[in-house]
Amino acid sequence: PKVENADALAAENRSLKLNRVVQDMFAAQSVLADRREKLFTLHAGEFDLTADGKPMVKGKPEIDVAKHVAALVKGYPEWVRGTQAAGGGAAGAQKGGEGGG
Repeated sequence: PKVENADALAAENRSLKLNRVVQDMFAAQSVLADRREKLFTLHAGEFDLTADGKPMVKGKPEIDVAKHVAALVKGYPEWVRGTQAAGGGAAGAQKGGEGGG
């Protein structure tokens, strides 16, 4: 029973670590705090940890995890915090859309 319990705890620890690491990567991509868990849940099966505890794309160790995360986030633009930069709209747009006004 102790070995089974230890294995279960190790698996839970691994899962929590993967969850935290990937959600931190979502945060770095400006995913809204209340959407990170949902995004991870939707794509958890795509991630795993290497033997030394680093995140990887499951079955595709050659893929950069940060690039994979960025590609996933692009699919959910409504879940990403805007830049909150001043201004807005298309700078330099001209009346009529033909550039000649």
